Amino acid sequence: MTQHIRNGFSAVRPYVFGPHSILTFVETCLDGKVLVRHDQGGNAAHIEVQVGDSIIVLELRDPPHESGFPGSIYVYVEDVDLAASRAENCEVEIFSPAEDKPYEERQMGVRDSFGNVWWIARFMPQVGLS
Repeated sequence: MTQHIRNGFSAVRPYVFGPHSILTFVETCLDGKVLVRHDQGGNAAHIEVQVGDSIIVLELRDPPHESGFPGSIYVYVEDVDLAASRAENCEVEIFSPAEDKPYEERQMGVRDSFGNVWWIARFMPQVGLS
């Protein structure tokens, strides 16, 4: 464990603002696991979620925090199509359906209700390509 990094994970963490529905999306579509939750009075919460080998920090409130702004996050998952089918039940807009890309990835794009853009992908190297 790296002592100077919270929870011993990666040094760079996406910091995402929005409504509480984002947690449902991260848990359901990205298999996120809540590590830390700090309720901050009212309906605000600071939540750290593990997705794969990374941490995403969620600053959630309904309505969202007034100083927050939308971001863009690129996340690798094992099964993009499974994430796409799960996303249909979350409060997100699929604006780029899952498809194979020329750079050896299967990828989709969704926008959550706060405007954050989530690129969800799987690296799929082609045998024999260099």
